[in-house]
Amino acid sequence: MNDSGKVIFKNTSVLMGSQLITWSFAFFLTIFLPRYIGPAGIGQYALALSIWIVLEQFMEFGTTKFMTKEIARFPEKTSKLVSAAIIIRAVLFVISCIALSTYLYVMHYPIETVYVILILGFFVPIGQLSRAISAALVGLEIMEYISLADVIGKAIQLIVVFIIMWLGLGIYAVAVTAGLVEVTSFIVHFVALRRRFPIHISVDKSLVIWMFKSSLPFVLSGLVLTIYQEIDMIIMSALVNEVVMGWYSVAVRLSATFLFVPTILATAVFPAFARVHKDASDETVDGTIKLLSKSTDLMFLFGIPIGFGLASIANQLAVFFFGEEFAQAGPVLALMGFVMVFIYLTAIFGQYIIATDRVNIWTSFMVVATLVTIPLDLLMIPWFQQEFGNGAIGGAFAFMITELGMAIGGLLLLPRGTLTWSSVRIATLSLVAGVTMMGACWLVRDMILVVPVIVGAATYSSIILLLRVIPREDIIVLRNLSQDLVARLRARIAKPSTGEV
Repeated sequence: MNDSGKVIFKNTSVLMGSQLITWSFAFFLTIFLPRYIGPAGIGQYALALSIWIVLEQFMEFGTTKFMTKEIARFPEKTSKLVSAAIIIRAVLFVISCIALSTYLYVMHYPIETVYVILILGFFVPIGQLSRAISAALVGLEIMEYISLADVIGKAIQLIVVFIIMWLGLGIYAVAVTAGLVEVTSFIVHFVALRRRFPIHISVDKSLVIWMFKSSLPFVLSGLVLTIYQEIDMIIMSALVNEVVMGWYSVAVRLSATFLFVPTILATAVFPAFARVHKDASDETVDGTIKLLSKSTDLMFLFGIPIGFGLASIANQLAVFFFGEEFAQAGPVLALMGFVMVFIYLTAIFGQYIIATDRVNIWTSFMVVATLVTIPLDLLMIPWFQQEFGNGAIGGAFAFMITELGMAIGGLLLLPRGTLTWSSVRIATLSLVAGVTMMGACWLVRDMILVVPVIVGAATYSSIILLLRVIPREDIIVLRNLSQDLVARLRARIAKPSTGEV
């Protein structure tokens, strides 16, 4: 394994460990929070998050991806780039607040919803500082501190949320807990970067203007992607009530807790893709194409069982976790299961395309997808609301159609040699195993929830092993990754880290 591969392997191991922990925290919040604040409350909270996610993407103005690429190639620029990014984000925060005030005046949301939006917005500046520093750490491939911040922040949020639920403090207090995560992340990220590079915030107009212009190719890409991901909720807020929005929100967020695999892999391979594109010898290009091919294979192997499995037990899962109030979230969750397979693929495709300086092409795909999803939402959400009393199903259908288009578009942009006959074989057999798994789950659908889960997992695993879907070299990589992860966890338990941050 070359040095680049070792770094990716190390970063993947670090991220895997933290993601498993934070996944558990997020999973508990996803389950218990809706039961506490109800469909209407979770709808208000989800809408507030969607609005700020869009605005924060505008504040970042493409600087996150640009910084990661530049710092991966030129680490000595770290301090100056971080300083310039913070200045850009501060100016754009003020502009965003003005735009938000106008939007809230036009939409006439209930006062409770407005208060939740304002509470989340109070912590946005801290979050922007944290993400600017985090982008630098990713470029430097220092993933452990990002993981540490995530774990600590989510742990604090989980504990505080349970205290809030016990005291019955309500949705406003819940909104404050999201800010605690931002504060924790900022402290850990700042200390980690400060140890390596001094950070002096100074107004260098030429540097700020250069970064602003250089980040322009990433602006539309990031903003369009964010709008594409959040537009369903925002449009839904104008077409249906907060209860329906709550059904949609819990389905989306529960399915999102299973996206840790593409998140880990995409984050780990992005700096490697960026470096190779800078110095593209035949050997490194071949190695990168092989890495991209193997990453795609893994997305099929993991995405299909998780997505199809979620779709198989969606109705039972919604009632089991959230209660009868959220029974209508079941059909939405089933559709999101199928959507996840496409998201797994586009996560890798998008990272590679952006890292190889083809942002504009990828952005054009997202622009088309966004333009398509808006009329789909406007047609499907009201129709499903009228016919079935659940407009959230329409939002999920629109998302599935556009995400399929994104996956197809990403496939067309991959370099020649990425998809081999081995890749086609893995994808086909994984699909066969996934469909068979769904059939097995359907046969035991009326039994206690754990039964279809076990039956589905056993069915998929058995077919994959019997058909020898996974190449031997991939099994070795996965085994080494698991062993390395276990060793790291044991080391941390045996010798707790003190004073690292």
